[in-house]
Amino acid sequence: MKKNKSRLLAGIAVFLLVTAVMSTSSFASGDYYENTYNYNMYICRSTLLDYSCRAKLECQESSYILMAEFYAAYNDSYGSHIAHIYDIGRSSVTAYYRSYDPMADFFYAVYDYYIQSDLVYSTYLYN
Repeated sequence: MKKNKSRLLAGIAVFLLVTAVMSTSSFASGDYYENTYNYNMYICRSTLLDYSCRAKLECQESSYILMAEFYAAYNDSYGSHIAHIYDIGRSSVTAYYRSYDPMADFFYAVYDYYIQSDLVYSTYLYN
């Protein structure tokens, strides 16, 4: 009888632990794309978490001007917002935005990736 009670309590403890972990886990969306531009390989990575958003563009040719940008819609303690973030550089660029508000909820983002002035990839993610 005592053995069955301890098994039951252990089972309940495991169930509660799994339930707690599942209820606090964050939502995430991601996208990966690779192609060539004038025979040079490039990679686009898009990530949307419930508290942050990131766009990364890498190109094999380091002389090209690169731009990664996104528009992200999110809610937080202060209301609804749209963030427009971009990064310009060479070889590798990363546009990143994070909300430190614990109530932040990023729910939609549109990503654009440019090499020189050409749009090479566009995508959107949502949670």
